[in-house]
Amino acid sequence: MTNRKPQTVLEAAALIDAVPVIGEGAGPVEGVYCSDLLSDVLANARENSLWITVQNHRNIVAVAETRDVAAIVVAGGRPVSDDTKKQAERLEVPIFSSPLTVYEIAGRLYVAGVGREERGGPQSPPGPQCPPKQKAAGEPQ
Repeated sequence: MTNRKPQTVLEAAALIDAVPVIGEGAGPVEGVYCSDLLSDVLANARENSLWITVQNHRNIVAVAETRDVAAIVVAGGRPVSDDTKKQAERLEVPIFSSPLTVYEIAGRLYVAGVGREERGGPQSPPGPQCPPKQKAAGEPQ
């Protein structure tokens, strides 16, 4: 992996072993959004983000166009149907395919610095902390 933060879809694709299915992916990458729930992506994905999903049906293209994401990355090497490819070509939505899992893709992009600014940078506070486990009565200290 490179130490330089990827600036374009193609640079990010190289980090996650992704290959283009449709489109060139020359646009900028400003964040990452991982979700398989279309309504969640519609509500929360940011413009110029890479959308990482395992969904591969044609409705992902309409959602991506609506949110103006930089590209869709279909994880796990799942095939993209011809119908989805046609829709993506028509709407000019780049689709990439990666053999990696969503978790692996997100991890690689996070380490590379993609989208960290959205959450306060590398020094962002940790997520919610679990309270210490309470000892049951009679359990040794």
